[in-house]
Amino acid sequence: MKVDTQDVINRVIDAGFYGTGLATMYMCWALVYAFDAGVISKDEKEITETEINDYLNKINPQIVNSLRQALYDRWNVNMYKYQNGRQRWVREVGLPFYRNWRNRPDPSEPKFKVPQ
Repeated sequence: MKVDTQDVINRVIDAGFYGTGLATMYMCWALVYAFDAGVISKDEKEITETEINDYLNKINPQIVNSLRQALYDRWNVNMYKYQNGRQRWVREVGLPFYRNWRNRPDPSEPKFKVPQ
């Protein structure tokens, strides 16, 4: 099955499952909640999870479940300035990153810029 991962991510965000509360600060959980609510299919959930995890694994094979940690490890994106404001990190980095998933930086790029 061919899945447009960007479309799946956009539907998950538009439905309010990512970036709207403590439980939805992680895309992996947002995908589960969106699937449970019938927003995305099982195939869409699994294919999108795999694509995201494969990308994170390219950045750091030891951390395959945290965009925040992966961006910090690879490009030293200062997650600590958001330490007491994880929701702020999601708004300022996570949401723009996932909204522009198609244009995410290649892990081999020397500098990180949040996709616009």
